[in-house]
Amino acid sequence: VAQLDGEPANWTRPTTGWAEGEIVLDPRVLALPESAPPGDYHLRAGMYTIELGRLTTPDGDDGVTIAILTLDDAPP
Repeated sequence: VAQLDGEPANWTRPTTGWAEGEIVLDPRVLALPESAPPGDYHLRAGMYTIELGRLTTPDGDDGVTIAILTLDDAPP
């Protein structure tokens, strides 16, 4: 329904410069379109490289679910 791509930390911390075990904060704002129907939405994160495309987890998934958000009906 919506997505947001970009290098971490507002384009200032490419993953090529991360140290092993380092934590890099990367706050994001992702807006659902007003036309999004009520229901459950999976907030997922994934990584990719220009050379290889989407990277996969050991189980073959191309991302991880961070949270499941429920969008209720709009008030009358």
